[in-house]
Amino acid sequence: MRRTEEQPMASTAGVTDFARLSEAAWRAAPIESGWILAGDPVARCAELSRSTDGLARTMAWDCSAGRFRWHNYVDETVHIIQGEVHVADSFGRGQDLRPGDVMLFRAGTTFTWSITDYVMKVAFLRSAMPSVLGPVLRAVGRLGNGPSRHPAPNRAA
Repeated sequence: MRRTEEQPMASTAGVTDFARLSEAAWRAAPIESGWILAGDPVARCAELSRSTDGLARTMAWDCSAGRFRWHNYVDETVHIIQGEVHVADSFGRGQDLRPGDVMLFRAGTTFTWSITDYVMKVAFLRSAMPSVLGPVLRAVGRLGNGPSRHPAPNRAA
C-alpha cells in the first residue's frame, strides 16, 4: 500500500519512530536567565525521537526574538526549518543560518544566538558515551558482523 499524507507511516515499537512537527507535543523550554543578553526570548521544544540507549535524541525547538548565549553540553546538529538566526562563537566568528541550513555545534562550545524575529530548528543531539565503554562496544560490534548488524546484500543475483 502506498503511503499518503492522510496515512501516517506505520511504526513498529522499538524499530522506528515517526513524528510530524505539526502534531508534536510542544512544551516551554525557558532559556536560563543568566544566558540572556537582550530581549525576552521565549523558547519551546518537543522531543521527536530517542535512541534505544538514550544517547541520541531528535528535538524540535523554536524561539522568539532575543539575544542569548547557548552552552552546548552535547554535540548538536541543527537544521533550520523556519526563520533566521545569527550565531557567533566565543571568538566572534559568526554565521547566518536560514531555512535549509545545517550546522554542528560541538559539546563544550558556547555560541551567542541573535534572533531578530523567530527561528525553528530540528536538532539532532548526541551525548558522549563514557570513554571506557567505547572499546567494549566496538569489540561487540565486530562480533556481530560490524556496527550495522545487517547482512551484506547478495550481489550474485
